[in-house]
Amino acid sequence: PQNIEMLFTFGLLLKDETLAQGYHWLLGVAASAAVAALARRIDPKASVLLAAAAFATIPTVVLIGGWAYVDLGVVLFVTLSVLCFLRWTRSEACPWLVLSAVFAGAAAGSKYTAGFQGLLVAGGAMLLGTLRRWPARKAVSLSALAAGVVAAVACPWWIRNALATGNPLYPFCYGLLGGEGWDAERARVLSLALGQWGGERGLVDTLLLPLRLTFSGQFFSEANFDGVIGCAFLLAAPLLAASLRLSREHRVVACFALAHAAFWVLTTRQVRFLLPALAPAAALLGASVPVLLPTGWPRACATAVLHASLALNVLIASLHFAHHNPLRVVLGLETRSAYLQREIPGCDYAVFEHIERSLPPDSFILLGSLGNPGFLVKRRYSSDAFFENRTLAAILAAAATPDDAHEALRARGFTHLLFRWENVFDPEEKRSEIPLEDQKKLAAAMNRHAKLVCQAGGTMLYEIEKTERG
Repeated sequence: PQNIEMLFTFGLLLKDETLAQGYHWLLGVAASAAVAALARRIDPKASVLLAAAAFATIPTVVLIGGWAYVDLGVVLFVTLSVLCFLRWTRSEACPWLVLSAVFAGAAAGSKYTAGFQGLLVAGGAMLLGTLRRWPARKAVSLSALAAGVVAAVACPWWIRNALATGNPLYPFCYGLLGGEGWDAERARVLSLALGQWGGERGLVDTLLLPLRLTFSGQFFSEANFDGVIGCAFLLAAPLLAASLRLSREHRVVACFALAHAAFWVLTTRQVRFLLPALAPAAALLGASVPVLLPTGWPRACATAVLHASLALNVLIASLHFAHHNPLRVVLGLETRSAYLQREIPGCDYAVFEHIERSLPPDSFILLGSLGNPGFLVKRRYSSDAFFENRTLAAILAAAATPDDAHEALRARGFTHLLFRWENVFDPEEKRSEIPLEDQKKLAAAMNRHAKLVCQAGGTMLYEIEKTERG
């Protein structure tokens, strides 16, 4: 599903990656505004500023706001879907349920996991009908209507996947649906990789998740949830629990937040995947403080603690921002090239700069094991997910001689080969999935039929010479 990526593509066509990143930042602003609107819908006396700030200052939100990721767009759609569903529960006007399903479908068309919101909307319609003792036919009809709208909005991507790969949910459900360009081994590794975030998954570890997530969350650490949420939500937990008795609106929004949180616990425990639960929780926080806390010192103390926790979030995000020091580029004191050279992992940006400046426009690059930084490769390329040497290994395995390997590379149209040396040529075969004999075959083929055109930080770019047949 690529609803949000289409915006990024538009930004790249109009200007460059900075405009694509800008779109995601604007989606973050819109998501914060949607959280504020949801808080106001829960209770007219809500503190919309507190609700928006509780979400917008989450350190992970600040971090990914400058990236061309899809998560803040998903949060926007999910929050608007909850807002419309809340309006439907009060008015029972069918257009609000349809609009809630439209936004849920937009979320599902942006990210597979966001399709869970569509299940909640359809299931919520059925549950509400049961609680209000509607005729079974009416409840089922409304639930089916919601599910149909979600599917209609999201299905263009499912149809595209089915036509392109044979699997509408590509690359998931490989064992059941298959998928061109994928295989059982990579499906297994993907499943294992998605389960690595958040560390141990035992019963005690799961029960301690609120504490672990608050105090051990860390950027770029799989075992530590790959993100930081701050301490505001843990401090506000008693208020959020107490808010359930305030109104039906509080309970409905709490159900959405808890359902998304439970889905996160059972799937990938990465902080950015938790944001669809934290957004309605932030709205609940803004709607609860003005109502639950009486005026005077109780509200003053509680508000001071919450404000201090949000200020700590801002400090964490600011320190991370300062560590990367992008302002020198913005102020013209450092070139973009110099900034990327110090920020791109591996210190190999010079190779990608060479590709952009010097390679012919019709170049076709095969990426070996590199970390898949395809966004830096400004020419047509081919890469493999998870097993990054997969295509290269297959070519070498099928080639009887180094000359055959060269012929096969050129037959597939590859003009260049790009890889990190230690990830391809590894005698112990730990960092490279290419057998040692095939590594020797590749080395011989490169010595005879390729030329090193650029090297930086262990990353090598080779030009593959043409065959006699061209």
